[in-house]
Amino acid sequence: MAFLTELATNASEKNVAVMLYSGNDDSLVAHRGTEVVIQNTTFGGIQGFSRRPSTPWIDDAGLVGGVVHQERN
Repeated sequence: MAFLTELATNASEKNVAVMLYSGNDDSLVAHRGTEVVIQNTTFGGIQGFSRRPSTPWIDDAGLVGGVVHQERN
């Protein structure tokens, strides 16, 4: 966890965007694990999400393919 917090801090200081992704077939790190890691990591001096991720991601066929969330950009 310390590594990700340090990476997030350095990226924020240098204005570098960070994107974390979990796909449907990710058996190593499920999306819930990614959410927990983000919630416990400090980005731009703020820990975790400021609001719950809930924006649907729509694929090219118009179907909901997941949830997308963006903060502190």
